[in-house]
Amino acid sequence: MTTHISIRIDEEDFIAELLTEDAPKTVAKTLEVLPLSGKLWHTGWMGDACVLTPDDIPKEKMAYLEPENQTVLGGRGDVLWFPGQPGIGLPYGEGNHLFIVHRVAEFRFRAGPTPMNLWARINDRLDVLDQVGMNMGGGIYKKGRAGGGGSRDILISTLD
Repeated sequence: MTTHISIRIDEEDFIAELLTEDAPKTVAKTLEVLPLSGKLWHTGWMGDACVLTPDDIPKEKMAYLEPENQTVLGGRGDVLWFPGQPGIGLPYGEGNHLFIVHRVAEFRFRAGPTPMNLWARINDRLDVLDQVGMNMGGGIYKKGRAGGGGSRDILISTLD
């Protein structure tokens, strides 16, 4: 049984623990569609998190998810899905969104709190994850390496 996955953001590799007991349906559905790749963007207005948007998730790879193990507060290393529902979208488009938190995040949209399915967690190299997120955020962070903002390549896959 798979207990961990690989998350590569540009040249940085992270291992995420699957929260199978807390979110079994979300974990199972995610494992069915791996590998996933695309562009990861910073979500400065939701906090210290980055998002893989529905435009980068092929429709045939990700059907709508049921709410499961939901939270509106994300902590360092949390990996979450916004379980997109027809007619309910975030500013990045309608459908599922994958979020990775590099510090703390409060998931909100115009109508208020936006619950996310917490299904995996990065537990190591959190300082590197934070630096990647800060660099993606560009001008919203005043310290750290000079970051130009913008997207980064992401690949999420099972461990071989």
